[in-house]
Amino acid sequence: MVTIRIADKKDAELIAELSQQTFIETFASSNSKKIWISFCRNLFLKNR
Repeated sequence: MVTIRIADKKDAELIAELSQQTFIETFASSNSKKIWISFCRNLFLKNR
């Protein structure tokens, strides 16, 4: 069974990791892995 709830601060790190992973998987073929890792480090900051 799936439960849907509103995310809170304790979910932020998991959401950031999932966002980065899916972003890289989706767009990795359009650039080098090194560039994407650098880009994502700035885009998916844990303190945002």
